[in-house]
Formats: sequence, C-alpha cells, structure tokens
Amino acid sequence: MRRRAWVTLGAVVLGGGGVVTYAVASPSSHHGQAKRPVRVYDLALKSTASGRRELPRTETRQFSMLGVSWTGATKRLHGAAQVRTRSSATGEWTAWKDLEADVDPLQDPEAGADARGASEPLWVGPSDGVQVQVVHKDGSTGSGLPKGLEVDLTTTPGSLISRFELLVDGKVAATASGTSTSVGATLALGTHTVAVRAVHQSGRTTTTAALNVVAETTAPAFTTAPKLSLRTGTVNTSAVPVTLGWKATDNAALKSVSLLTPTTAAFGPTTTGSSRTAASGTASTWSMKAYDYAGNTRTSSASFTPVILQETSATRSGSWTARSSTGYLGGKSYSSGSKGASLTWTFTGRSASWVVSRASTSGQAYVYVDGVKVSTVDLKSSTTLYRQAIWTRTWSSSAKHTVKIVVVGTSGRPTITTDGLVYIK
Repeated sequence: MRRRAWVTLGAVVLGGGGVVTYAVASPSSHHGQAKRPVRVYDLALKSTASGRRELPRTETRQFSMLGVSWTGATKRLHGAAQVRTRSSATGEWTAWKDLEADVDPLQDPEAGADARGASEPLWVGPSDGVQVQVVHKDGSTGSGLPKGLEVDLTTTPGSLISRFELLVDGKVAATASGTSTSVGATLALGTHTVAVRAVHQSGRTTTTAALNVVAETTAPAFTTAPKLSLRTGTVNTSAVPVTLGWKATDNAALKSVSLLTPTTAAFGPTTTGSSRTAASGTASTWSMKAYDYAGNTRTSSASFTPVILQETSATRSGSWTARSSTGYLGGKSYSSGSKGASLTWTFTGRSASWVVSRASTSGQAYVYVDGVKVSTVDLKSSTTLYRQAIWTRTWSSSAKHTVKIVVVGTSGRPTITTDGLVYIK
C-alpha cells in the first residue's frame, strides 16, 4: 500500500526594478490542490550609513528563499552581492552570504531594453528580515546598489522559476509549475527523505534541506482505554469532579488525541489525563480519537455513571445528628462528635470519593476500605466549605466494595460532618 503526501512549496521571484524579491506559501491544514489567495506587498528598503539596504520589521511576511534583480540584463554588479537574513524562529541574524549574480538573462526577444539581470535564488530558511550589500574588491560597501531598491512580498512565485521538483529519497517523484504552492506524491510504506528543488529558467537549481517522513498505514492504539475516576473538589449533582485517563501510542509517531464526547477537547501526544466534571445519575459516553502524523486514526469509547449515595443510605453505628442546609447535597447531612461512631456504604463500582463539610472546628476520621484501614482524614479548614470530595480511591476494574468512616474524636474539635459518598459505575 502507498500513501499520498502533500508538500508545501516556497519559491523566489526575481523581478522588479532593482529589487530584492522573495515568495512565501502559507501553510494549509487541508489536503488537496486548493489555490491560496494571491497578495503582493511592496516595502521600500532604506539605506544605512554603510550603503546597505535593509527591510525594517513592519508586518514582514515570512520567507525562505530570495534573490536580487536589476534593470539592464547586460549590466553586471560592481562587486559581490551579499545578503543576510533574520531567523523568524530565533530573531538572530545570519552571517553574510554571497549571491551568484552572473546568471544568464532570460531569452525573451520582446523584453528589449526591459530585460533584467538577476541572481540565483538562495535558500535561507524561515526568515522575516533581510539586509543586502554589494562588496567591492577593496572590501568597501559604500555604493553599488541600484536606486529605488525595494522588497516585493508575494505568495505567488514569478516567471524566473521554471518548475519545482519534489525529491523523494533524492529522486524526482513529482514536478510542479513555478506558480505552484503544493504538489502531491505517492510514497511507498517506510521512512523517506523529502526535499523540494526549485529550477531556475537558466537551468540552475536550489534545493531545500531534506525532511524525514514516514509513510505508514498502521492506526494508533489505545493501550489504556478512556477511564473515569473520581477526584477531590466541590461536588454538585450536575458536576461531579472526575479525571479522564487514557494512553495512546503509535508505531511511528503519535500526533494528538481528541475528546469527542460528551464534550470536546484536544490534547498533545504525551498527555494521558484531564480533569473534567460529569453529571451524577446519568450515563455518559467518553469517546476519544488518536491521530498519527500519517493521518491514521483510532477511536476508543467507554460509558460511566457517577452515583451519589446520601448519608441516609449508609449503615450507622453510634450517635449521629441530622443537619439541614441548602449547602448540603440533597439539603441534609450527618454530624457526629462521638468517638467510634461510624457510617458504612456498600456499592459496586471502580472509583469512590467521600464528601464532607469542612470548617475550622472540624475533626478527623478514619477511612476503611473493604475492612482495612487506609487513611486518617482531617476535615479542618480555615474557611467553611460544603460538598467537598476530600478522599478518593480508584480500582482497576468495577467490583463490590465497602467504605467505612469512623469518628476519631479529635481533642478540642471532635465533630465531623459527612455529606455522602460518590462512586462510579
């Protein structure tokens, strides 16, 4: 099986009256051969004290290749034309680079006196600033640039580019006209190098740095399917704090993972969890899709239901007092300051959280899971808080469990207030 790949092209336009010209092709997220809008921008180059002409950073579009041209094809520059560019990634200026200026003019019998001299296009990488100078034999740079030097920004390559060649593993796999901004090619499965070669009308060429690409048809895999677990936080019947967990991998390179339902979100390839909320008492399907760089995808889904168990559904031991408030889940809660008083819930699920009210006078409680003491929880808080999931426990699969809380009877602040238990089935 072979895969179709699209490569965006960037080319140089060599034209205009004594100009430095470059072209760019804006990236596209869509496959296919849709044309990009053509826009042309003219920005004058200003002279510096040394005779250089440079483009100030004023809404400059990114470019990757450039060249110079001048009026009078038979004329030659008096010296070596040099350019340096500013990296759009780092903002650093490169060293000065020579341009090949002894290029044969286009054989256009109708051009006459309008025929232009031009340099070879030079690949400079993603850049957003350019300086130009002509260095004479004696090393001076005081003069020698054409008058009215300006920069033409365009997304459409000009007539001096004959064609583009897409090189796959060093061989021509596809060609495109000089006005193209993308080209498609079919790649055999495996690892390849891809580069673009621009061919000048004179026959001279310039080639981009090669990129490593992988063509493959194996879809990503979810080594851990989407799973929902309870987390700490404020509990509401319509918004129970949960954590969505997953693990996606790919045999070559995982690109991203997206949450499709019950809400949408996008994640990077190394992310394996996200804090979310879920409505209680309602089953919801959590569907996720993994993408690799070759365009292959895999979807994985699972359904979960958070359930709130009121304190009234627990088995009580010892003395408990019922309290009423709109701040409590269901409007009611249980409080106890009696050492050893307990509440026990039994349920079948894969995650559980204990919900309490907290205050500066709140005490402590022991938590037992399936008959084993697992934690001592302190409910004390400098501010009063209602419906707080203060303790959680998650298992690898759904099973029958018991959670028991026991009043410690903390000295000076023995009372705890419990507001129920939440579990996920």
